[in-house]
Amino acid sequence: MVVGGLVLTNPLHGIMWTDAVAGGINVRVTISVWGWVGLGYYFALAMLNLVVLLQLFVVSPQHRRPAGLMLVGHVASRYTFLHEVFSLDYPLPLPPDAVAIAIPFSFYAVALLGFHVFDPVPAARKAALAQMVEGMLVVDAEGDIVDANPTAQKILGHSAAELRGRAVGELLPLADSERESSDDVGANRFEITLGGESGPHFLVSRSQLKDRGGRSLGQLLMLHDVTEQKDTQARLLEHQEMVAALREREHLARELHDGVGQVLGM
Repeated sequence: MVVGGLVLTNPLHGIMWTDAVAGGINVRVTISVWGWVGLGYYFALAMLNLVVLLQLFVVSPQHRRPAGLMLVGHVASRYTFLHEVFSLDYPLPLPPDAVAIAIPFSFYAVALLGFHVFDPVPAARKAALAQMVEGMLVVDAEGDIVDANPTAQKILGHSAAELRGRAVGELLPLADSERESSDDVGANRFEITLGGESGPHFLVSRSQLKDRGGRSLGQLLMLHDVTEQKDTQARLLEHQEMVAALREREHLARELHDGVGQVLGM
């Protein structure tokens, strides 16, 4: 904002450039020292924006198309701007400033509106994931974690940033057969225990993630805490064993009593 304000008010103070000569549709300016500083800051932000868009394009398949459009608009506008700054031959019969502004705005508009980036559904999904009782892990095709909801982060004791990129087998005791893909519903539900035999128990539900072409993108793991159910089952089993033992003792005692009585009677 500061650089933009200095550019707009440059005719009053001449900080950004000292001379401007009109030549057809182009304007040749003599950039001052502070002008070069402002340009450096501008290109530093542009490079940061470029890196963020490239990272989004690489790591997020669902955002690849809008990120690609933004990258094209980003590069095209910077190319036009460089032609103007360094007084290079400009191939289009339009003012470079207008082109440098119109290109990114057009591509950004198509990327944001055409691909429904402002759709409330993703925001609703994000809120639902944050409020889920079950832990959720998104694993890519190589078996590395790419996302985890807050419940999964609490279960595993790591933040999403710490979990991202780690192999799921390092954090969950999954058997080799459980790591492999399967279309069998029963094979996609199994129990695990974290932190040893006395640790919490979880029922893991696994779903395969595929794109429209049927290619595997990874897996979705849902962690449901069944520790309380396991403890209840263990207490119930222990109670049943105690009842069975008492009944057996009562039966033996009755047999002994009846046997002694019969002997005395005879």
